[in-house]
Amino acid sequence: MGVDESAQGETTTKTPKKGFTFLSRDICGWVQLVVFYIFFYLGLAVFFMGLLMFALHFYPENEPVFTDYLTHRGPGLNVVPKVKNNDYEIDANNAPQAFKDAIYEMLKDYNTDTMIESGCLSNKTGFGWDDRKPCFFLRMNKINKWEPEPIDGEVTVECKHHRTKHEAKITVGPGKGFDISKYPYESSRDQKENDEWKAPYIFVQVDTTAVNADSQFYRIDCRLKAGNVETEDESMNVGRFHFKLKIKCFTVH
Repeated sequence: MGVDESAQGETTTKTPKKGFTFLSRDICGWVQLVVFYIFFYLGLAVFFMGLLMFALHFYPENEPVFTDYLTHRGPGLNVVPKVKNNDYEIDANNAPQAFKDAIYEMLKDYNTDTMIESGCLSNKTGFGWDDRKPCFFLRMNKINKWEPEPIDGEVTVECKHHRTKHEAKITVGPGKGFDISKYPYESSRDQKENDEWKAPYIFVQVDTTAVNADSQFYRIDCRLKAGNVETEDESMNVGRFHFKLKIKCFTVH
């Protein structure tokens, strides 16, 4: 009996049976991928943790690392009461209570007697706001280990009218300006110690009582006078306080 040669030459190819796959990967492939990324991100975490510990090892414990940018220019001035854009507008017969409250709260931290008869430290006159003699309290911002250099024995501010129609009497006090014996400020990791240090203040009083006008408008520029403070660059808020004061709605006698 003859053998069919065509049948004898046939070869049968069978595709091997595959297991479960997801997104073209079988279980073994997914396990390998997950293990790789676990070790990859663990390695990154250890690397960055090591960098952080290395940096912290050389950081000082009780003070900021970078202060050169601040110390060679000087501090900014913080004002109480504070309004947006330093634009103060008041009714002479009804000064904002919020202004007087802000000053009262600030002075409480200094154990200051705010019940004297007159002036910027008098609560009876609303710290000048009720008498058309408003007072602004200025403090230098904290800079670690920085202290102001006196000019002629004092550190104070100089205030001038700036392109304004009216001119009021401006008084700066008390005495010889900032109490420089309180400097330098030294920061601490103990927040309580930081809070206990109170920046010395001075006040600027604007006496408008001598100006006879139904509405008064002032622009006043105050600059810190210290040997190591640069105030010439008007684009930077360093040692400068520029404000506008508008007093309206009162009867001229």
